Amino acid sequence: MRQTIPIDNEGLILINKPEGKTSFQAVIELRKKIGIKKIGHSGTLDKAARGLLVFCIGKTTKLLNYLIGLPKKYYCEVTFGIQTNTDDKNGEIINRYDGSIEFDTIKNLLPEFSGIIRQTPPNYSAIHVNGKRAYQLALRDKEMDLKTREVEIKSLNVVGFDGKVLKIEIECSSGTYIRSLARDLGLRSGYLAYVSHLRRDNVGDFSLEEANNLTDDKIKIYSPIEALRHYETINIKEEYVEYFKNGKRLNSGMFLDIDNKNGEFKTAFDNKLLGVIRKENSKISYKFVY
Repeated sequence: MRQTIPIDNEGLILINKPEGKTSFQAVIELRKKIGIKKIGHSGTLDKAARGLLVFCIGKTTKLLNYLIGLPKKYYCEVTFGIQTNTDDKNGEIINRYDGSIEFDTIKNLLPEFSGIIRQTPPNYSAIHVNGKRAYQLALRDKEMDLKTREVEIKSLNVVGFDGKVLKIEIECSSGTYIRSLARDLGLRSGYLAYVSHLRRDNVGDFSLEEANNLTDDKIKIYSPIEALRHYETINIKEEYVEYFKNGKRLNSGMFLDIDNKNGEFKTAFDNKLLGVIRKENSKISYKFVY
């Protein structure tokens, strides 16, 4: 069934991507379902993973730059004793560890994987290397030099261990590879490891519990102002709405409840997004006009 879309053809859609489907396949299915070609996402998920994908449609794709860098939360199961070439369950087994696996050894290493850390993306990833995707080179057994990157593991909480599988909840910065974390924990412990289950639960303030399934008859679409829910709203006075849209000079007298505030804010009138502004003391400037 094709979803009926508001006449403005804009908004934000949350999708629960099923395991076994690529993010690109999810885009194709969503396009067919809602009848809109212009769709952008704030970040992909591995084929072997499931969970939250954030899409913007139509004009709202202008907001993607404000969503791409949002932190993520995951539930992950790391299986020890096996290493795969993709660092997840879809890869080929390339090494095994047949000794005993001690939880205390793993637990004592976890602080090394918290806070600001450096990690190397998996060979089978979408990182660009000399104009090609890393996974394209890996499929052809090409040598590549993947650069380490700085990421932040904001929290890493153990929720279970059954002697072989470590169950953890992770909150991390955008750009973090959970497969790399599992791989490195396996190598550091000597036990080897891969991601056997991965679910993305949150992107910023957006939750998997709010997400649509691709099989749903109707798709819930959030308004552009809701797409920037992580920004505080500053309302503009009605007589200055067109003034704002035309990008004219701003001052605090045009807005409601902006005195004694500093930072970046979404600007709205009648619950409709107009743009984002930045206020530093008495100076107010545009970040963008929607």
